[in-house]
Amino acid sequence: MNEIGIRLHGVTLTLASDHAPLLEHARKHLRSMIVPVEKNPAFTVRCSWSGGKWKRRRNPFSSEQVLDPIGKRMLGASDELIWLDTLRMKGLSLRFRQAGERWLFDASFCADSSADEGDLSESLHRNYFTLMNYLVLYPILWSLERVRGWTVVHGSGLNTALGGILICGLGGVGKTTACVALMNQPGATLLSENLILVDGESLYPFPEPIRLDETSRSLLGSRMGCLERMSFPVGLKKKWLYHPRKKVSSDPAPSSVVVFPRFSRERRIVPLSSGEAAEKMGAMNRLSREVNDYYWYASALEMMFPRPGQGEARVRRLSELTANARCYTVGVDRSQSVEAVVEDLLFALGNRPVARS
Repeated sequence: MNEIGIRLHGVTLTLASDHAPLLEHARKHLRSMIVPVEKNPAFTVRCSWSGGKWKRRRNPFSSEQVLDPIGKRMLGASDELIWLDTLRMKGLSLRFRQAGERWLFDASFCADSSADEGDLSESLHRNYFTLMNYLVLYPILWSLERVRGWTVVHGSGLNTALGGILICGLGGVGKTTACVALMNQPGATLLSENLILVDGESLYPFPEPIRLDETSRSLLGSRMGCLERMSFPVGLKKKWLYHPRKKVSSDPAPSSVVVFPRFSRERRIVPLSSGEAAEKMGAMNRLSREVNDYYWYASALEMMFPRPGQGEARVRRLSELTANARCYTVGVDRSQSVEAVVEDLLFALGNRPVARS
């Protein structure tokens, strides 16, 4: 198997695979995280690739110990868990093992090769994109939660001269469009576009490709000059994928403002109490597919390798974050331009602290 090295916030991971195009995708997808392979990484993740018909209940991994059934889709021992079918990605089976302070993760992926040539190319790229979560991003997220007590939020984040701004919301409310538009403001640097890490006080970058649909591309117009398009099939998942031209900051930003955009018949900015904001953020995490899929993955690991207090820390970090920031709901009038949204977000950043309840 060929290997590549990956590092994010001090967590090191070696990704190995017998499928060269997967590693080539990883180099482009994880561009800023790629580093030389380390001798003793925190995670070693090996992915074997096959084609044909996937057998959901077949164990693709050889084990040196007797494994007992754990429910319908899992096998396990004291230091090993095999997940035959995650129910979230067809064709994927996972194995998790602990070796002292290191983690040895394996993945077996069976790609559906029955589609015609055009559909097959798009299907492959879609699989590569999703596998980056299971092979790289989810293990690193889980480590940062487990070791440092950070947690993940579904939102876009930027650092500005006035502090960090976190834009939270469900898919389709314009988080990414507003984030890219704000990137063009003097002194603004991107932290994350889709998922962001928080420790209760600061926002930490989690670099992923930026995904824009045709509506967002049209709204942004010339503001997209700060982005560089990735070499994917055009319109994959009805979205185009980009990296920022300017290097994403690796430094945390103090959390100054948390905003929840929502479509409205009129522009408005409404203060939220820290308690309301924390509840909304938690609910949106659970409702978003990106974070929900991660929780699903992390739950398997936490069932097998529990650390007391890890689940409680997720809730506590959101409460701490909103207590340390000014929180608003921002009404977005879709009849107005993206400049109006940027104007309102900048107003929220520069506004004086509001009274909290």
